[in-house]
Amino acid sequence: GQWGLAGSVDVSGPMPAFGGQMQFEGAALGPLLALAGLDTASLPRGLLEQPVSLDAGISASVDAVLLADVVLALGETRALGMGSLTLGERPSGDLVLAGSMPTPCSPACPSRRRTRRRRCRSPCRRVST
Repeated sequence: GQWGLAGSVDVSGPMPAFGGQMQFEGAALGPLLALAGLDTASLPRGLLEQPVSLDAGISASVDAVLLADVVLALGETRALGMGSLTLGERPSGDLVLAGSMPTPCSPACPSRRRTRRRRCRSPCRRVST
């Protein structure tokens, strides 16, 4: 995948602080999870092959990292949210996301358009959250 980070460091206060924007784009989720050292053996292959992207505002100091206006995409699924990471002897973090996917049997479903049925019989099983 490709990472991008742009911003500036403020050294006017007692401790330096970074503020900026970060982006990530990857052709597939699997390699990113493997890079993070996560076991992907039990995950569906289709999920691991989904493209993934992240865009977020970032603020960082020597003891904390804050992510704002997070936009996380996995395939057609989009999630918005925010996160924080407290650094130190025992780092801890929080991430809050709210997502959306195409609604079931939406007019955009290719199977529905082909059959012109009111009830979609496509295996896509898209769900709204």
